[in-house]
Amino acid sequence: YFDGLGMGKEVPAFLRSKNRVRNRNITKRETEQMIRAIWSTKVEEDKMALKRGHNPSTLHDHIYHYLRIRHGNFHNIIVEHGYNLVEGCARYCEDADIELFKLVIEGEISEEVPQDQSTVVIGLLDKFRHVDHAINGGKYRRWLSFERFSKVLREHFPFKGEIRIKYLLDSVQYEHPGGKNMPKQIPYDHSQHSIKYEVLF
Repeated sequence: YFDGLGMGKEVPAFLRSKNRVRNRNITKRETEQMIRAIWSTKVEEDKMALKRGHNPSTLHDHIYHYLRIRHGNFHNIIVEHGYNLVEGCARYCEDADIELFKLVIEGEISEEVPQDQSTVVIGLLDKFRHVDHAINGGKYRRWLSFERFSKVLREHFPFKGEIRIKYLLDSVQYEHPGGKNMPKQIPYDHSQHSIKYEVLF
């Protein structure tokens, strides 16, 4: 169990509780899925808010809103998922994306930083697709040779050192989440020496 942080205004709404809160011991994958869902829904809601001439919500407010939509208007359940999200961030903060989210909810960095990173990631995916389309006669195979993949990666991150590039290249040989109701996948096909690049995103 977690000890509640109280009901004061200084406590984010998704953590306001005077009671003990059940520790569900969520996995790293559950933590990652929740973070991805929170970011993606926030981006969409921020766009809608700006179109209406409103200011975007804070991440703290959005987390409460997201959990209420997902789990119903039951404060104790919202809080339970909120505390477990925070605990998951602390437990798995060796993962860069989880650490980034943790720093934002703790107020250590601006929430605009991950959104800037998302722009970089989307740009990289677009480059992979552009090369894929160009070398396959206007069709998408969704596979690139290891050599082409490496070339695009180095062009997109010209200021990353060789150690960081090697780390990124090595990551394609490990399992990545396959999305909702999808098995994990390994992007790298050793027999073809090719990479299914979309799995990485």
